[in-house]
Amino acid sequence: MAPLMLKDNEWDAFKKRLHQAKEIGVEAVTVDMWWGHVMKIYGQQDWDYYKALFNVITLHGLDIVPIFSLHHGGGSVGDGDLDVPIPPWVYSKLSKDVGLQPDDLRYMSEKGRLHSDAIPVWATTGESHGPKVVKVMGDFFQAFTEVEYFRKLAEKNCFPEFNISLGPTGELRYPSYNEKRPPQFETTDEWEYPHRGFFQCYSSLAQNSFQKWVIEKWRNLKQFDPAAANDHWVKQYYDPDRDSPPFLKILPPGGEKSPDNHEARADDFVSGRVWLIGNQKDREYAQDFLSWYHESLLKHGQALLEEANSRLSGEIFGKIPLGMKIPGVHWQWRCTNVTRMAEMTAGLIPPLPEVIYEKKGKHSPQEADVPMDMAWLEDGHYPIMTGYENIFNMVRAR
Repeated sequence: MAPLMLKDNEWDAFKKRLHQAKEIGVEAVTVDMWWGHVMKIYGQQDWDYYKALFNVITLHGLDIVPIFSLHHGGGSVGDGDLDVPIPPWVYSKLSKDVGLQPDDLRYMSEKGRLHSDAIPVWATTGESHGPKVVKVMGDFFQAFTEVEYFRKLAEKNCFPEFNISLGPTGELRYPSYNEKRPPQFETTDEWEYPHRGFFQCYSSLAQNSFQKWVIEKWRNLKQFDPAAANDHWVKQYYDPDRDSPPFLKILPPGGEKSPDNHEARADDFVSGRVWLIGNQKDREYAQDFLSWYHESLLKHGQALLEEANSRLSGEIFGKIPLGMKIPGVHWQWRCTNVTRMAEMTAGLIPPLPEVIYEKKGKHSPQEADVPMDMAWLEDGHYPIMTGYENIFNMVRAR
């Protein structure tokens, strides 16, 4: 992996490391190509840094795995003083163009804090605005293919893979476990290992998505057995016979509470394991909420991979496989009565008593496999509640 962004005085040392890597048999180097660097100014592109970097790498006989980094670079473990935010015009211009508010393009956590780590999943999957947002993000892929230097490298088979950033730190997940950051970065939820993590679905856009998902799922509630329907949690908020139903209380856990005086609005929901041992109404609500949260993330990943598959196409680029990263959320597996909750707040698994990783490596109508890299970000953390070997064995078995 190349440095996230080389400084002027770091190039010579980098060249020495490339020489060493080649000598020990390394074949390719991953490179983060930051959306916020290349397209920092609306309507302009700056690929000069990456042309110079790719030239140095290929001169050492190494291939390149470009990472289309659509997320904020900086503020995470190992990032140093890097700070490459999402292009600022995304919030000032794109939001207006697609009919959203600037904060709709940020995550809001259960603590009420806004996160600009990545474009939120509900911005890319909404029926009206979703395709427009995805198209703008896809323009980054398209711009790469139009650079003649990169086309020549592709013709020489210098790119064994394109990796697509699908969320915070480039991974398909929610920013549920953001640690405290230096003062120059925005305030986070100040997560500490091995906490369960924080749900990220409290923006207006997210809550509206949850309401629509629930209404669509239970639109035919009146066709159920009358006794069962009356007992269902949605019945008290939704009457399918009404044209203007009261949806205000179809909310994420604790959504009616202010985060100002509730450090974590979902604590009761989590500690009570409502989706497993609650009464019928509470259990059905909890499973609906966690299912929607998980499915929203998958829809987002699918939308971006399909866009990448469409833009990185043709005779030259279409033969290069797409890759993605999933995080290694291995804590909260043991010594806790809320098993695997950290994976649920990250959106990785559905709310089932026995949950397993499904093979999500499909991205195109042709059902092509997508290489998946698992990132282990907790180097040096103590092993309490961990189960990293379980995740590895499950993924390997599938």
